[in-house]
Amino acid sequence: MGDTFAYTDGLKVKVDSIRTITKYGEYDDKPDADRTPFRVTFTITNGTKKPYDMDSFGYDAQGATTGGQTEFLYVEVDSKQMGGRLAPGRSATFTSEYSLAKSDGKDIVFTISRSDDAWLESGSFLGDDPNWTGTIK
Repeated sequence: MGDTFAYTDGLKVKVDSIRTITKYGEYDDKPDADRTPFRVTFTITNGTKKPYDMDSFGYDAQGATTGGQTEFLYVEVDSKQMGGRLAPGRSATFTSEYSLAKSDGKDIVFTISRSDDAWLESGSFLGDDPNWTGTIK
């Protein structure tokens, strides 16, 4: 779907897909009929020499148009929420679920931000957060 973003310390992030959600569990959020439910699937690779706390990443999706506000969805079916620690040399794939008004189209921007102490102390956070633009399939 998009290029891999590599941080200077060896962490890497890549958006794998943006897909319409079609399956729901009994307690999952289902959006109103005028909204498109979608799931962003992304992979993080720990190329550092230490375990990485996944809670140091934040992420968000927004419509690529002006006013394209998304709403977070709780969908357990086929979901993989981010959490825990990622061992050095390992990769893990996660998901995040949203809905977007159908009137705002199907293009979205997905942004990842990082807030661990080493990243903040280095001043690297002063640049733009990596983002990917894609179409809900």
